[in-house]
Amino acid sequence: WTGTDMNMDAGTADVVIKSTFSGIAVNMLASTLENLRIEGPGFSATNSVGIYIRASSATVRNVAVRHFGTGISVLQLWYGHFDRVHTYFNSVGFKIEYSYNVLLNNVRISADRGDGVATDGIIMVDRSMVTLQGGAIEGYNRGILVPSDASLACFGTYFETKNGVNASGVLLD
Repeated sequence: WTGTDMNMDAGTADVVIKSTFSGIAVNMLASTLENLRIEGPGFSATNSVGIYIRASSATVRNVAVRHFGTGISVLQLWYGHFDRVHTYFNSVGFKIEYSYNVLLNNVRISADRGDGVATDGIIMVDRSMVTLQGGAIEGYNRGILVPSDASLACFGTYFETKNGVNASGVLLD
C-alpha cells in the first residue's frame, strides 16, 4: 500500500486509514506499507493494534500510527525494516515478539497516550533481535524493555522524558 504522505496533523493527511473498533486495523503478511497515516479508536481500546505483522519480511516507511492500544505489533518477523515511522498517542509504540533482523531506522516514538500519561515505547519479547538507529523515543515511562533472552543494538537515538528518576530509557529485564 502506498499513499502520498504521512502528515500527522489532524485533517491534513492525504491518505488516512481510520479504524473505529478494538481490533487490528492493518494486518500485514509480507509487503510494503508507505506514506500513510493510520488512526485508531483511542488508547482505551486496549486490544486495538494499528499494524500487525506476522511475516518473513516486511517494510514500513513514512507511516504514522496513532490512537491504538499497540501502535505496531510484530510476531515472527525475520527481516523487518521500519524507516521514518512515527507512533504516538498509543499505550505501546512497538511490540516486537520472537523476531530477528528488525531495523528501526529514524523512528519517532512518542510514548504518551495523549492524555499526559507516560507509557512504553518498545517492548521486546522472546529472543527478539532489534537494531535501533537514530530517531527518538520521547515521553516514556519505559523507553525500551529488553528481556534477558533478547538483543538490542542502539546507535544515535535520542531519549527524552519528563518522568525523571521514575522512568527508564532502556530497562534490561
